[in-house]
Amino acid sequence: MASDRREQTERKLRLQLERELQRTKAAQGEMRGNGWDSPSGSENESASELKRRLREKDEKIMTLEGECSKWEQRFLEESTLRQAAIDAASIPKDAKIAALEKTSQETEKIIAEARNEKIRHMDEVHAAQKKVADLESRLKDLESKLAEKDAMIRVLQKHTYDKDVSSMLGRSPHHTPHPSLAGADIDHVLGTTVSREELVSSVLTNSTAYGSGNSYTGSDSSYHMPSYSKYETNKTYDSTKQTLDNQLKEIDSQLDSQLLSKDSLIQSLRREKEKYPSHYWQV
Repeated sequence: MASDRREQTERKLRLQLERELQRTKAAQGEMRGNGWDSPSGSENESASELKRRLREKDEKIMTLEGECSKWEQRFLEESTLRQAAIDAASIPKDAKIAALEKTSQETEKIIAEARNEKIRHMDEVHAAQKKVADLESRLKDLESKLAEKDAMIRVLQKHTYDKDVSSMLGRSPHHTPHPSLAGADIDHVLGTTVSREELVSSVLTNSTAYGSGNSYTGSDSSYHMPSYSKYETNKTYDSTKQTLDNQLKEIDSQLDSQLLSKDSLIQSLRREKEKYPSHYWQV
């Protein structure tokens, strides 16, 4: 671009000099045409005048060329400075664009991690809800089993009490067995499982053996043994009652532990809900 301008300037100067040279030549021709009638002194003056003008023109040409080179140098310097400024301005933009691209990539990565974390929390919440449902069903099962055991304990307590009463009465003719001792009623209450039958049979065996012992002792002494039989009966009843109470306490402790675990799980789920209020739990 600078070279094109320089060529245009040189072309203009060349055309201007050529026109001036043509005018000078035309003036010299006219002067020569008129010089045939003029004396030699006028020719010398015209030649010296032309040389002077030619020197002035040469000096002017040199001055113009110097100014042209000066302007070209200045233009080159300005072009260099402008290009440097453009480059310096483009570098921060490129760096800013690169930083924005990096930030956008990091943001996308953080969003993906947050999405994965949310999915993981939802899975954990669903698993916890499923576990709570399982615990609730298990608790209901335990409650039903506890009700069955309570019924069985009542029957066994009544059966033991009736056996003790029968052993105290001995072989009284007015003694009649309690209807609850019938096998059909016991089977109806206790069910047909092996564990329950074994428990009932063991209690019945112990009670029967104790009753037979009391009957035997009662046959030997009809006056002194009733009080002793009553004491032993109360002792056996207390021990049986204590054993049943211990079993009930153990069952209650198991149920309490299940309820505590359930309450702790519900509290943890509530804290999780407070921490992530936008989550929706589904079972």
